[in-house]
Amino acid sequence: MNTNQIVVDPLGDALPEIRRNHTDGAWLNANREWLHGLMNHASLHPHCVPSFVSAAELVMPHFLNRPARDRWIPLLRRTISMTLEAKDKTGNALLLMQMGTIDAITERPKAAVVAAAQASELVLDASDSRGRLEIYRNLLYISAFHWSETPEQLLLKNIRQELKHEADDSYQRALAYQIMATYHQTRADDCNTLRYAGRAYDIWERVLHRAKHSRDFLQAQRGKCLLMIGIAHRGMGQPEKALGYLNEALVDLDVAAHKHNYVICAWQIGEVEKDRGNYERALELSQYALEHFKEFDYQTHVGLVLYGIGVTLTRKGNPEEALGFLEDAQKHWEQLKHKYYEAHAVCDMARAYIPLGDYADAVNCLERVEAMIASMGIDTEREELLEKAEETWEALLASGYDPD
Repeated sequence: MNTNQIVVDPLGDALPEIRRNHTDGAWLNANREWLHGLMNHASLHPHCVPSFVSAAELVMPHFLNRPARDRWIPLLRRTISMTLEAKDKTGNALLLMQMGTIDAITERPKAAVVAAAQASELVLDASDSRGRLEIYRNLLYISAFHWSETPEQLLLKNIRQELKHEADDSYQRALAYQIMATYHQTRADDCNTLRYAGRAYDIWERVLHRAKHSRDFLQAQRGKCLLMIGIAHRGMGQPEKALGYLNEALVDLDVAAHKHNYVICAWQIGEVEKDRGNYERALELSQYALEHFKEFDYQTHVGLVLYGIGVTLTRKGNPEEALGFLEDAQKHWEQLKHKYYEAHAVCDMARAYIPLGDYADAVNCLERVEAMIASMGIDTEREELLEKAEETWEALLASGYDPD
């Protein structure tokens, strides 16, 4: 062995520059190839693993949209293997969390939950507390969208415990509050969504006023909070208030690295406009969102927008055109094996058939919905769809349909 051999770690040498600029979307985009080259090199050399772990925490969240994420997955997999060999439990946990986030985004919920659970077990077993808050936070994020064996109330308790060690205005505290707001939003808990999104917003607002650098990043985080607050107000039946917050969010999210959140915000503004009866504006924004969600490969969002366009067209008085979008939504959800959303699409197909006088097709759709409801395992979903199906049957009978 040559003891005079020089150990080269170009990624480690670049870490100070990466730390200074990782929140600057323009810098990240301009240096995308340079960063990928450094991390590719690090993923091939065991002595560079600590640098890879540090860099991944900083830059990976910005490269999760397709096609960029397809280039990063092989690097993650290689380095995860090396952290296992090196018995670096915390490093392995942090990289598994990145992998779990990618799995969640790419509609691989089982893989996401497995990665998150492994990460949680590793970080609890690690000798230091580095990364625990991040692991708990991201595990809660994955659990928010996908069923997990990890008790969510325990995660919330662990997050609150870790927050006792965080400064009042720390990024970690603000990000934790944001994920807690996201979790509550997926549970239709508008009050707690407003509570935690408001706390995160207050932190980003204070930090942004003091900041001389990374203003795009801080502004975008503030925008994400405004987006959640706007959605919560829509859920509480306050469209005017929702529109105010969403329009503010749209301004904050108009930065290169957060195009996906900008598009989500535009889509949500369209949903509020639909509630207000401004159907042309709603359709315009929905078509814009649909185009970009397909580009991002956000399959869940694609299905939701197809469905939303169908509902809007029915309300607008164009049921024949609506059926095309609702049928596309139904096929989309069937392919994704998501019975709850598929049943909603089929039920709204029945509603579109009624004004056309196609009663046989409407009845067929409602019978399909009833069969789907019978196979569902979540009580709240069954009850919601049963109520919707009953309302649709009543509308069908009121329209002149004679079941005899």
